[in-house]
Amino acid sequence: MTIDEQDEAILRLVRERGEVKRQRAALERELRTAGKSLYDIGAALKNASGGRIRNGIDDVLSKLHSVPAICDLRRVATMLEELKVVEVRLAQLNRIASEMGMD
Repeated sequence: MTIDEQDEAILRLVRERGEVKRQRAALERELRTAGKSLYDIGAALKNASGGRIRNGIDDVLSKLHSVPAICDLRRVATMLEELKVVEVRLAQLNRIASEMGMD
């Protein structure tokens, strides 16, 4: 492999690692947002039990109406599957970078 080919391979690796890290960060942000909303809904449902159910219904309904679309559990599962693939790819890229003496 020539020096130019090595430089090109390193550049491709750096770019791909950067993109994979951006994908991971975006997925993690979306999952945190979904988690917070689902946690808030769960807490409202938990607090709406017993004799307080009438007072809690409006709170739960309010939270349900304002929940982001990413809280759909199928979407959450899809994002988790994507994150799993991204983590595997990032580990591969980190291993390659280490073998190339980059890290």
